Amino acid sequence: MKSISILGAIVVLLLSSVYAPYSLADQTGISSIFLLPEYENVEIGEIFSVEVYADLKENISGWEIEKLSFPPHILEIVNITEGDVFSEYSDVTFVEGSVDNSKGELTGMFCFTLHGEKSKISGTLCTISFKAKRAGIAYLNLSAELACEGYSVPAIIHNCTVNVSGNITDHIKPEISNIVITPSIQYVGQNVNISCRVTDNVAVDGVYINISLPNGSTMNVSASRKGYDIYYVNLSYPEIGTYHFFIWAIDTSGNENVSDMYEFEIVPLYPIADFYYEPLNPSAGYTVYFYSTSYDIDGYIVNWTWYFGDGDIAYGENVTHPYAQNGTYEVRLYVRDNDGFTSSIAKNITVGNPNPPFSVSIVRPVNGLYILGRYIRLKLKTAIIVG
Repeated sequence: MKSISILGAIVVLLLSSVYAPYSLADQTGISSIFLLPEYENVEIGEIFSVEVYADLKENISGWEIEKLSFPPHILEIVNITEGDVFSEYSDVTFVEGSVDNSKGELTGMFCFTLHGEKSKISGTLCTISFKAKRAGIAYLNLSAELACEGYSVPAIIHNCTVNVSGNITDHIKPEISNIVITPSIQYVGQNVNISCRVTDNVAVDGVYINISLPNGSTMNVSASRKGYDIYYVNLSYPEIGTYHFFIWAIDTSGNENVSDMYEFEIVPLYPIADFYYEPLNPSAGYTVYFYSTSYDIDGYIVNWTWYFGDGDIAYGENVTHPYAQNGTYEVRLYVRDNDGFTSSIAKNITVGNPNPPFSVSIVRPVNGLYILGRYIRLKLKTAIIVG
């Protein structure tokens, strides 16, 4: 028997192997897991269900489907529901696992009771709904285990076969809808997600996005599927400009459909220009220190050019400059990154505080009344800031 890892007080079932077949003499008292019905006849386009049924001979507190494989060109999974084997307990964890219809795999499905309750009542572990896409024989192969109190419980696996028949005449094209571009304007090197909904009366065989690049070349990308009918492509693009694309879909009968043309824009990721200076209130003739705090998200700054507003220019990340006369000057910093993109920022600097603030108030008479010909005393307040 194999021990199961424990996280806190919850036993998580990580079951990894299927027991070797027993002889008929050994099968007395051994639990079984069936895929029911063991043989099924369906038509192309039909949705049918396969029940994973446990015939229990021992108590169990959990189970896992490590892998269920099926031919993806014939079948696809459309739905999964929890079974009733633990229906008498309220605290049960059920995880549907992961479905990959392109590979024909269901993996990582498991269920267990949270408080270690045990059941010996035979019942359904889960029900899996399939859609028949093409004619042929589909063999469903199950790798699963039962568990109790952290240990594996022996079980015999019984697989099933599905016969898909039919020779329908299908001339209906797959339908393409709900095309979404997120975002429609993106920075160079950042991802753009293109998604759409594609449905068909029988089954979708493939969805592709044909993209025309700004340089005139094209790329055809196979879309990934999310859920039952959502397809998407999520890529980054290195070139600046307008990209055009259309979506092409084909079903299992060979019918094709093409969407309208759409577009998105890739724009430069410009550097961010900024700086500060010291002292904040300099006097004429004194040195002012300028410090760049510019940065580039996708690279680095390679050039800093300073315009001080008095006709002088300097280069470098951090520079100094003395102003000869009092006044207000516009200082502008230009930066260029390693991709050749530029940006700038301007700030005003006041040298010598040429226009100090002042205020006037009446000191006497106190109440503000005065007699013609008498003096009025005024109070003047001003401030002179020296750098």
